[in-house]
Amino acid sequence: MASDYFRAGHPSGALPLTVALADAFVLEAARRGKRALVVILPTAYDFRGQAGRDGGGLVAAVVRDALIERGLIRP
Repeated sequence: MASDYFRAGHPSGALPLTVALADAFVLEAARRGKRALVVILPTAYDFRGQAGRDGGGLVAAVVRDALIERGLIRP
């Protein structure tokens, strides 16, 4: 499943990499005197309704939660 890549400890490192990219983006925007807008889009899997059916929630929910925890986005 696509969300496996965002699982903590996944060998791809997708979750910490995604958080680091968002963090760098937000910091660079602030350095330039701007505010960053981080947009998390649902995946095709979410649109097909699969995420809700298997109880997994939105695929990007793990990313969203990590960004909230880091203070990069607001709930």
